[in-house]
Amino acid sequence: MKKGKMVVCGTSVICALFLACGNLMAEEGENSENRGRPDKREQRNRIQKRLDKDGDGKVSDEERKAAKEERRKRHEEKIKRFDKDGDGKLSGEERKAAYKEKRKNDELKRLDKDGDGKVSDEERKAAKEERKKRREKNELKRLDKDGDGKISDEERKGAKEERKKRREEKMKRLDKDGDGKLSDEERKAAHEEKRKKREGKRKENRHKRGRKGGAGGE
Repeated sequence: MKKGKMVVCGTSVICALFLACGNLMAEEGENSENRGRPDKREQRNRIQKRLDKDGDGKVSDEERKAAKEERRKRHEEKIKRFDKDGDGKLSGEERKAAYKEKRKNDELKRLDKDGDGKVSDEERKAAKEERKKRREKNELKRLDKDGDGKISDEERKGAKEERKKRREEKMKRLDKDGDGKLSDEERKAAHEEKRKKREGKRKENRHKRGRKGGAGGE
């Protein structure tokens, strides 16, 4: 009887470890993806450069107004192109189709350096190298606590502990039945929470952009 209990207990421990490793890999992938993105300062500089048509280093009221008008036209064109049922707004599926095409066009615009309308192997390789450098730069900025330009063993250990703490907090928040692992329902709830958070962030960014454009047009 004791032997049977030990087998069941050992199996439970193995399952818990397997799930924990899965969560760790998923979170590491998410963190790695975030590290590859440009930081907010770089994004602000890129936006300012795009809006500053006269190149004087600042965005005038006229330039803000022109940018707002350009966004309005793009929105109208998007509605006209993707509103398949003709109700004057985009449904979930229509938004998904519009977003998919936008990502495809953005990638082409970003990677197609020679402007031939397609992405060559060399251009993809260059983009991969650029992402790698950006990840390294962001990782250094995030982990280099003493500002000496390199990441020490202590700093890596501290970052590892921080990730571990975040995982534990995440498990505590999402594990509703307290069994030490995430069920299919709990994972689904976690994905939904993450989706809502992303959507809220997008809405907040759109609101900020609209507010800036409105302030510039006054």
